[in-house]
Amino acid sequence: MPELYGDNPFTLCAVRHFLEDQAEIIGLAYRNMRNNLLVGALLAIIAVVWVLGRNRTSLVIAASFPLVVLATFAAMGVFDLGMNLMTLAVLTVAIGLIDDDAVVVMENIDRHRAMGKTPQHAALDGTREVLAADVAGTLTVLAAFVPLVLVTGLAGRLFQPFGLTFGFILLFSLLVSLTLIPLASVYWVPHKQSDAQR
Repeated sequence: MPELYGDNPFTLCAVRHFLEDQAEIIGLAYRNMRNNLLVGALLAIIAVVWVLGRNRTSLVIAASFPLVVLATFAAMGVFDLGMNLMTLAVLTVAIGLIDDDAVVVMENIDRHRAMGKTPQHAALDGTREVLAADVAGTLTVLAAFVPLVLVTGLAGRLFQPFGLTFGFILLFSLLVSLTLIPLASVYWVPHKQSDAQR
């Protein structure tokens, strides 16, 4: 290097700093990934509102996003997983999957309400009806990420947080869709609103 930049120690130090210090690049990538995560979540919520076109039903489903993400952060803390580019990438990729289970459950509950059932019976029957399919769908996607969790060595240090975080998101999404979504459909979505929209 001295032959390229001469004997000036200041120039040599500046070049080394530019070539070796990646903090600025990593910070930029982190901010871009965070912004992509927020934009992805917003677009997913807009898609739910646009397709379903209902006020409270769409809000119930949209409320599952922050709940699942917060629960995922809590699980990451328990498993000592930090917020880094890999875990942010998982959140960015999986943000669109959060509402899948909730939409399936809510739509089936609405179908049962349209049959004339009370909100409580519609929530129970609608959730029971899609329970096996919902669990099977989530476990199928989870099965694809099990090998990432089982990887050892240096690759394991890189991919285990990816697989674990993805698993947390899917499991909490399923849990919210089978518990809080039916509960919210009973107490937060008026019975007349559901019937009128059908």
